[in-house]
Amino acid sequence: MKWVESEQFAEIAGISANIIARKYRRYIDRSDLVNDGYVWALERPAKLGDIMGDDDEEERTRRLRNALCNHMDRVARRAKAAVLGYEVEDEFFYALPALRDLLPQAYGHIDWQTFEAGDHEVKPTGDPAEGGNRVAELADISQALGRLAKDDQKVLFLRYGAGDSEDDIAAHLGVEQGAAHMRLERALRRLQQELGGSPPRADRPEYTGSRRVMRNASAQAITGGIY
Repeated sequence: MKWVESEQFAEIAGISANIIARKYRRYIDRSDLVNDGYVWALERPAKLGDIMGDDDEEERTRRLRNALCNHMDRVARRAKAAVLGYEVEDEFFYALPALRDLLPQAYGHIDWQTFEAGDHEVKPTGDPAEGGNRVAELADISQALGRLAKDDQKVLFLRYGAGDSEDDIAAHLGVEQGAAHMRLERALRRLQQELGGSPPRADRPEYTGSRRVMRNASAQAITGGIY
């Protein structure tokens, strides 16, 4: 109990909650995450005692923050899944190369009702039970594009929808090629963030956002069941 009641724990729990709440601000409150942090600590007295008993203050802080962020991220992921109606097990990460590959196809499917499996040589990318279906990926990206700012939508459409080169985009926007490249990369990263962030890093898994490719049932609801 003494560790849970310490000022250090309260401070680190607040910092950890801030980190996770920024990622999931639409789905869970910071105060709820702080409360869950305290519940986690009270249920794991031995683990907390081991962390807080570390003689190295910097290492102690790092270990506690990582443990709380890991726990709070799991809580927030479940909250997000409950709001959006999917299972945490369906989460999927979009790497930037994959987005560059998928975007032209996403722009090509304006009318999902007339989608056919032969279009663009679309094939399943894995076991549907693990969220690996190309149609679901395209539906996911199409929805995320609609949530971006208009300027980001425009530059991504010019590159991946209209097929313009970066030089063409620069001329269209009246900027240098380097500036057009930067705008395009920022828009692409914002799309990735809208889809939940970059894939996990082995050295910092506790800070990674996530989103899923929808299960077949969810994707069918959006695409009209064209599978």
